[in-house]
Amino acid sequence: MYMNPTVKIYTFCRPPGSFYNKIIDFVYHDRILLYSWLAHHHIFQMHDVFVVGKQDFRRSLDHSNF
Repeated sequence: MYMNPTVKIYTFCRPPGSFYNKIIDFVYHDRILLYSWLAHHHIFQMHDVFVVGKQDFRRSLDHSNF
């Protein structure tokens, strides 16, 4: 379990220009909070969202859990 590491969320959408490119600093409390934030910003394609955190917390989100 990761204790609230600060992560960067890179979002993008295809085709280029149809959405916005953004880098967000986000405190990762839990998946539900993160997914709620993503939904609030209308980011539903999880394969287009990647999370890069501290140390070994580095992975793309699993869309099957969204």
